[in-house]
Amino acid sequence: MGPDGEEREVREETRILVIEDDPDMRFILKETLKKIGYRVQAVESGLEGLEAMRRERFHLAVLNLLMPEMGGEETIREMRKIDPQIAVVVVTGSPAWPTEALKAEIQGWIYKPFRLKELRSLVRDVLEAMNYSNCHYII
Repeated sequence: MGPDGEEREVREETRILVIEDDPDMRFILKETLKKIGYRVQAVESGLEGLEAMRRERFHLAVLNLLMPEMGGEETIREMRKIDPQIAVVVVTGSPAWPTEALKAEIQGWIYKPFRLKELRSLVRDVLEAMNYSNCHYII
């Protein structure tokens, strides 16, 4: 059982890339996922995310759709060129997103504002669905 009283069983080799331009949201995403045992790298732009993917393999990317320079949809297309197997979860504040076309490219999405428990559950479910058996989180 973790220090927060929640059971957990996550191996650190499960790597998650967070791509979020808002520093506060980036911090929340990173710390929430680290707290339950994932290895997390957080960057502020799609371009930085792509560079990180060229250096290291990630099991999951959690990213914002609306970002300057390179938006989330373009980032996802470029990510798929680097690693077609990466699971993708979109974080968005707009109920108009994700579009039906985008839903076919991602494994999950969550609307801002969200509860941290919802984020943890979504990440766990996506990783389990992608057959990353070393990624198990018990709420």
